[in-house]
Amino acid sequence: MSMNDAEKRKAPEAEAKVAGGPEAKKLKPSPADHAAVRKQVEYYLSDDNLKHDKFFSEKIAGDAEGWLEMSLILSCNKMKAMRTSKDDVMAALKGSKLELKEDGSAVRRPGNAALPKLEAKPQHHQRKNTAHAHDG
Repeated sequence: MSMNDAEKRKAPEAEAKVAGGPEAKKLKPSPADHAAVRKQVEYYLSDDNLKHDKFFSEKIAGDAEGWLEMSLILSCNKMKAMRTSKDDVMAALKGSKLELKEDGSAVRRPGNAALPKLEAKPQHHQRKNTAHAHDG
């Protein structure tokens, strides 16, 4: 009986993949908005972001010339949501202060600018210092 249960669970998934296949092909991804892409990439490499973004800060610091791999930028959820490609980022960064490797494989801050010191993110929810009735 457990074999039948396992087969039953797999069947709807298989049907969904078949049903979703042709429909997914009909939907053409809209081209990424270059202004939005540029703004997002510039934010990722900004002092405001990097002083809190340990991951990107460490990746940039780990490269002797301060480059951040394009694949890391494209792996960000906001970039995925915009359906951004490497070519989109390259086109969006034309005229930007950010530097782009000729092959488009990486981006860096203007003039390989020094990274800001990492800071703890400010806490949005602060505890109240007043006693509550349920505290005893």
